Amino acid sequence: MSDCLLAGILGLDWRDFLLHLLNFVILVAIVGLLVYKPVIRFVRARRDEIREQEKTHDEKMKEAEETKQKYTSLIGSAEQEIAAKRKEADEEAAKRAEAALAEAKERAEKLLAEAEEEARQEKVKAVAAIRGEVAEVAVLIASGILDKEITPEENARIIDDCLKEWDENNA
Repeated sequence: MSDCLLAGILGLDWRDFLLHLLNFVILVAIVGLLVYKPVIRFVRARRDEIREQEKTHDEKMKEAEETKQKYTSLIGSAEQEIAAKRKEADEEAAKRAEAALAEAKERAEKLLAEAEEEARQEKVKAVAAIRGEVAEVAVLIASGILDKEITPEENARIIDDCLKEWDENNA
């Protein structure tokens, strides 16, 4: 009955059926050997290559992150160094400014002392000159008094005349 079914539906007898089955198995074996195994090898090789690329990518990303951290650290230390040098330069400038100010004050004090000394010497000269002139005035006044007897009005007039003469000589 099974023979009838095969023969009726497919138009095959059992020998033809076994022969087609054998051909199918051989075809599957040949395709498996010639196509499937190379395709599987190619797929596995490609998978391994992709994994290797992922591994390399991960390593390079890790290196890049380390390099980024290194450069970030270097930038931070450079900024600190720049700030320290700026502070040093500011301190040096402040020291130089203080030194220049101190030198200027010292020069000013020296000039002031010299000016005071010069003024003192001028005062001494002026006092000496005035003493000489006062002595002359006194001699003139005394000579005017000795020449004649003088009343208080004449005395005032003589003194005024002597002072005028003295002013004219000094002017």
